Formats: sequence, C-alpha cells, structure tokens
Amino acid sequence: MQKNDWNPPVFGYAGRSGEDLGAFFQKLTSRIRPAGSAQPSLDLCLFGKHPGWDDHMEDIGRQSRELLDFKRMLYVEGVGGNIDSGNWAHLPESERLARFNHLLIATRDDYCIMATLTASADGKGRNLYPIVAAVQARRLNLADLGRLVGPLLLDMREAVQKTSAAAEAQSIVSGYQGHLDALLPNLSPADARSNRLLTGHQAERLFSSDTAAARVIYALQRAVESIGHDASSARTETLRAPLDSQQPWFAARLWCALARSLVGPDKAVTAVEYRHETGITAAAIPSGFVDLIIGNPGSAALFGLRAGAARIPLVSDIPFELDESFKTQIRQYLAACRTAGDNLAPAFPAMA
Repeated sequence: MQKNDWNPPVFGYAGRSGEDLGAFFQKLTSRIRPAGSAQPSLDLCLFGKHPGWDDHMEDIGRQSRELLDFKRMLYVEGVGGNIDSGNWAHLPESERLARFNHLLIATRDDYCIMATLTASADGKGRNLYPIVAAVQARRLNLADLGRLVGPLLLDMREAVQKTSAAAEAQSIVSGYQGHLDALLPNLSPADARSNRLLTGHQAERLFSSDTAAARVIYALQRAVESIGHDASSARTETLRAPLDSQQPWFAARLWCALARSLVGPDKAVTAVEYRHETGITAAAIPSGFVDLIIGNPGSAALFGLRAGAARIPLVSDIPFELDESFKTQIRQYLAACRTAGDNLAPAFPAMA
C-alpha cells in the first residue's frame, strides 16, 4: 500500500495550510445548490487524483448536497474504505481488476448521478485512487442523459486526462458545464416513475438466454425481498449482472430501472459498469459486467470496484436450484416482453 495516499483530515477539506477550517466550510456551503430543487438541472463536478495536484485535487465544478454525499459514499467510504482496510491489496492478482475503468449511475427519487471512474495519479505519482467525473441530473429523462449528456462527460474526462495542469483542468470543467447549460433546454423532463419504466425489448435484451434470465430474476427478487421497501433500512444488497450493450451507461440504466420498478421509488439504486477494454466508446465490444447495488453503497457494496469475476461471479453463471414452474414463468415473461416490443414491458413474475 502506498503511504500517505489519503490525507484530508475531514471530508471536502484538503488540508490547506493556514486556512481556517470554519471559514473554509462557510465558503464551501455558500456555493452548494439546495437539495430538492424542483427545476431540471445539470451540475458537473470533478474530484479525485490528477497530476495537477500533489494530493487529492480540490473539487472542481458545481456542488450540491447530493454530490457531496455521493463523493463521501463513493470516494471516501467506498474507495478509501477498501484501500485503508487492505481489502483490495489482499486480493490475489487473478481476482483483482487491473484498473479503474467504470461508468456509474446512482438513481434516487428525483435525480440521478452519472459518473466515470478512471485510473489516475496525483503529481507525486500515487495512483491508488481514481479520478471521478460526475454530473447530477435532476428531473430529467435518463434515456436523454445517456444519449446526449453521457458523450459530453466522456469527452470531458478525456480532455482532463490529457493535461497535467490544474488551471487547465479547471477551465475544461467550466467549459463543459457551459455545454451542459446550453443543452438543458433540449432535454426532456421526467418524473421518477417514467425513469423506472422499460419497454419489452429493453427488458428482453438484459438477458442472454432463458436460463440466464431465470437466475438473474431469482437473485434480484431475493435481494429485493431481503432489503424490503423501507427507505430507512440501512441494509444493502449487491449482485453482479451481465453487460451486453455497446452503448455507455445503457445497461446500467436498464438495470437501475428494473430494480427500481421492484424496490420502489424511495430506495437508492446504483449500477456500475465495468468494461475490460482500455477505452469506453460506443464502438467498443462489450466485455464486462454491471454491479447492481440496492441501498446506499458503502465500503462492502463497492468492494466489487476492484474485484473481478473470479472473486464475484455473474449471478447468471450461478447454478441456482430453480423449480420448473418458476422457469416456465420466466419463459412466459420473456415471450410477453417480445410481444410488447417497444411498448411497456409486462410486470415481473411474482415472487415464488
């Protein structure tokens, strides 16, 4: 483990020499967008490791309370927790993913956060932590976000990676926020329910076969049953699902919609795509998985960020003992999805 790769004494405060902590937080909170805003919005931010900073970079871009919570859960508790505990360091090389190369969607009732997690290093060459580019979208259609906002986020990530200068990275983020502000009027507004709906074709394409569908649906139903519908429950369930889409964030969006249709609007659902190829482009051949997290993701739930399939298998590869009546239900469900086509998918098979 690299020494001193985690240095901020408190979340969001990078230990600036000579700066009063109270004054820092007053300045920080003064630019936080209030939670629960009713208007559609797009807020872009960048944090993590970058060569322009000798330690964790200062957060760049707009801030909201939800983005601060997102950074705490993903970066401080998730990534930092697994680094500090040695969980990833103790993985055999055959079970450990080589690098951060992830796309993420975190969905809540009236907003979602799209993010990229990419291998990076600070100015001193320390590379245990990724750089994270994230955009919070409030009351906007997820399909529009994947089609129009996702490519901008990938472009910004690439531009930031090409510079080692902090000032240039800040300028890049500011420029892309301007692009998002200009794009906002062209995006479709959406309520929470519309982002939980799938068409028949979308539901069908999540599963490579009847057998895979039966295994995934069985595991998903058991996870939902275990966690319940109580928004106050701290329990979290995680399962690893297949990735079969070339379009970035597409599989993550569909898995989120499917899980949220089962668990209800009040429970957090996060989907993390990992692709084995070095680049993430629309033309790339998919080879990876989606970690679906129901509940607030913490250190244990985000262990999969560096754990490969040899450690956490796809649920579609686990030979559950399933009775014939359940398998018949699944075949009937998939047939109904094919019949529905571009119309809404039928309800999921009832819990056995």
